[in-house]
Amino acid sequence: MTTIHVDYVSKFMKWKHKTTFIEFMNRFYSPTLFVVMTLSAFNVIHYTYSAPLIILMALVSSILVAYSSWTRWKKDFMYLAERNCEIPLGVTMFIVGYESVLQFMVSVVSFWWISGVPECIFKWYGIERNAQAYIWLTLLIAVFILHVILWKKSSKEMERLLKTTYQHLAGGDIP
Repeated sequence: MTTIHVDYVSKFMKWKHKTTFIEFMNRFYSPTLFVVMTLSAFNVIHYTYSAPLIILMALVSSILVAYSSWTRWKKDFMYLAERNCEIPLGVTMFIVGYESVLQFMVSVVSFWWISGVPECIFKWYGIERNAQAYIWLTLLIAVFILHVILWKKSSKEMERLLKTTYQHLAGGDIP
């Protein structure tokens, strides 16, 4: 009689991918998105004359989301490290910088179809709406790929920092 072998790895991997996708979808929540949609709904702004305001709102949004993401990452690290540890400046700059750029791209993807952007892009660059849809889809896929890269890199950095934090436990006897 052969033994039954149960493999839980595939279920764990599926949950990890589901979490990554849920985090990607959560990236599209931004308070500035609702502000822009509301202003656009009441025809207060239009991309033909409010593009600088929209770009400024996307920059502010990306900085705020990057800061909150960094704060959450740091709290998770401190919780796992069980003490207040110094996080290297390079790791901080990488996560905040990459997160800001990625969130700015998410804002561009989010704002694309609001308030007459397709008409403005057609006027400015002569790109038809159909071609814009393919450009937008390509940008959305690029944002997803960059999200996965950031997620993996930040996970590896946390793991590396935790290993160095608990390095003193590797060789000695634990009382």
